[in-house]
Amino acid sequence: MKKLLLGILMFMCTLGQSQCENNIHYRVRVTLFSPLMSEKYLPGHIEAEILDVTTLIETEILTEGDDYYVNYWPSGNKKPAVDPSTKYKGVNSTVVYLDKEEIINFLNSANKDAQKVTKSKSNFGNFKLGYNLLFNNCADAISRAFNLKIDKGITIPTYVYNHIITNKKECCKLVINK
Repeated sequence: MKKLLLGILMFMCTLGQSQCENNIHYRVRVTLFSPLMSEKYLPGHIEAEILDVTTLIETEILTEGDDYYVNYWPSGNKKPAVDPSTKYKGVNSTVVYLDKEEIINFLNSANKDAQKVTKSKSNFGNFKLGYNLLFNNCADAISRAFNLKIDKGITIPTYVYNHIITNKKECCKLVINK
C-alpha cells in the first residue's frame, strides 16, 4: 500500500514538473554574504545576476548595455564577482528560475535602480536620491527586482534571501534549484 501511494505521489510530481518545463524560464543566481559570517562583507550583502544573458539578447528581452544584475552600492550597481561562493567564506548562493514576465520585471528594476544610485562616498548615502544603508540598501533593490512585498523598516539581506527561498516555490513562478 505504501509503495502504491508513493508511486501515485511521484507520478503527480512528474506531471507538475512537466507542465512547468513547457514554459521558458531564465536562471538567476542569488548570492547572500551572511552578516558577521562573510569574509568579504562583514555587515552582509545580497546580489543577483541573470545567468542566461545570451538567450535574453537573442530574444531581444535584453539589449546590450543594460544591467542584467542587481549589486546595489552607494558607488553604483556593480557587476557581481564570478561564482563568489567558491571564492569567499560565509556565502550562500542559489539559482532560481524566473518566467518571462518576472525576468522583464527584474531587468526593469535593475536598470531603474542603476540610474538612481546616489554616487555617494558615504555608506549611508542620500535616500532621497538613491542608495541608503538604512532605507534603500542592497536588500531593498533585490526585493524590488523579485517583486517581493517586504514590510517597511530596515531591510536585511538574510531576510530577503530566505524570503526568496521559502515563499516563492510555486511551479512556473519561481523554482528553486540549490
